Amino acid sequence: MKISVVIPMYNKASTIHRAIESVLEQSLKPHQLIVIDDGSTDHGAELVATLFAGLSAHIRARCQLVKTRNQGVSAARNTGIGLSQSDHIALLDADDRWQTGHLASLATLIERHPFSSAWVTAYRFVDADGHLVRNARWASTLKDQSMGTFDCYFKYAARGDLPISASSICLNKAIFEQCGGFPIEQAMGEDQWLWSKLALHGNIAYVNSVTSEYFLHSDNSLMDGPAPGHELPYSVMLQKLIDSNYIQDGRKPAVRHYIRTHLYDLVRRNFQQGKTDTVARLLSDSRLHFGQLKFTYWHLRLLLARLN
Repeated sequence: MKISVVIPMYNKASTIHRAIESVLEQSLKPHQLIVIDDGSTDHGAELVATLFAGLSAHIRARCQLVKTRNQGVSAARNTGIGLSQSDHIALLDADDRWQTGHLASLATLIERHPFSSAWVTAYRFVDADGHLVRNARWASTLKDQSMGTFDCYFKYAARGDLPISASSICLNKAIFEQCGGFPIEQAMGEDQWLWSKLALHGNIAYVNSVTSEYFLHSDNSLMDGPAPGHELPYSVMLQKLIDSNYIQDGRKPAVRHYIRTHLYDLVRRNFQQGKTDTVARLLSDSRLHFGQLKFTYWHLRLLLARLN
């Protein structure tokens, strides 16, 4: 089984060594390791070059550092995937890491479910020191199923933690290209755009064992910046597909729930940042009236905030 690995990097000098080491220590060695430096202004690229230079000739021949001008993580991932020579590409963010059996677990999953749109492992959240915070919640709902395909990806995505992180997925290169890759014009939610398109294209297979670690509160995290004031493009795209009756099967209620989850997340984040006018506008969206308890909760919080 040949699996290439793509790591996008922007100003991750403090963590890139950890990410690369976790790839080199895999029990199943990658066919390629491609690091895309997205116009970093720190010394991360020099660290990678030095690390690669210290590897044996056999391993070094499989490693590649590519420097590009800064275009964002989507363009960096697309570039790396385009350079890969495998049908299967595992992604790893430069501030995350894998456990040693990650690629081996993905390879077994691919062999069991070869025609899937993508393959994912369970993942866990860790703090800056690498200590466990908690496992992603979706995996706990599949306790009796160690491996399989999601009956409806959106049902699990609407419950909170996404079933996919950008460090837990292995892509089918041909299907990735059919879906148009990561959208380079989107500054936030670009991963959920692609995950949604992959889920609509076909089955997503999972293995319910934690082999990927997502580090919280990393540098340059968009989640720590200003909250978006408008519905993100992936949600708009899904709503248009519902309105056009492209989504006609039993997934429609789950997709609607997923959209509402996103809108309420925008409400929560804007409320935390004191943007009450934005919260009021978001709550005026008629799609939120279906969640009566949550809808009432946020209206009361908004009213109390304005009174104070």
